[in-house]
Parts: sequence; structure tokens; C-alpha cells
Amino acid sequence: MSYNNPIPVAVAMIFNSDFSKVLVGKRSIEPRVGGDALIGGYTDEGETPEMAIRREVGEETGRQIGAAVLHYELSAITPDNRMLLFFSTSVPDVLFDGVQDSPEMHNIRFISPDDLESAPLCFPLHHHALQMAWRHHRPDLFQNSTLSYS
Repeated sequence: MSYNNPIPVAVAMIFNSDFSKVLVGKRSIEPRVGGDALIGGYTDEGETPEMAIRREVGEETGRQIGAAVLHYELSAITPDNRMLLFFSTSVPDVLFDGVQDSPEMHNIRFISPDDLESAPLCFPLHHHALQMAWRHHRPDLFQNSTLSYS
């Protein structure tokens, strides 16, 4: 008997210290080259999702989030059988000032909910998870927003 178990992918929602912005970057690799996305990637053998996030942040930004506490937010299965595990944390804004491009991601920056409303993330599940987390952590940012869960 063979099993078609989902492949785990750890995704980081790295918010600034007051949760008013989140770190995104433009993808330099497939799929969806040039689209804005959260930082994340496959979980390697023997890694926890938290370990994978710390590794991916280092690989994609050249920065380390150190002992920042990662909070589980949401899981979802994609149509191509990937299990996305979303975690959030907050860091001082200056931690990612002047981040250099990497082979996987460029134009890494913090965006606001208004930025997200005008330019959605390239992966619908990233977009959905971020909306849910933002509404949980900072509902005041959405009082006059048309940003929806769709």
C-alpha cells in the first residue's frame, strides 16, 4: 500500500512590532515568479515547522529571527497536496532594514493592509491566512477596509 501524504510547507507571517505591517517579498523562483508572497518553504526531513521557518527566513532574507516566538495560526491543504502551516511572530522594524535580494526573493519589505488590498499576494492561501491573522491581531486596521476573506 502506498500513501500520498501531503508535503509540509512552513510559512511565516513576520509582523512589525505593532502588527501594522507584514514582511513580504517578490518571488525570484517558480512558481509565480514576480508575485508578492510571505516567506516560507518546504520542511526538511527532521525539521519542525518552526525550524524550517527560521532556516527559510535566513535563506530568503539573510537575517535571523533568533529566539522570536512563533505562534501557530492556521493550516491548509493545497490542491497539489501541500500542507501549509502558517506561523506568526513580531519583530522590530529595523531587523529587516536594508535586506539584500536573495536567489529566491527580492524587494523584501514590510507592507500594510492597504498595500495588500491594492496588490494581493500571489498565493491565495497566503493572502487568506494573512487576512485572518491581521484581523485577529489588529482589527482596528480594518474598520474602513474593503479587504475581504475571499
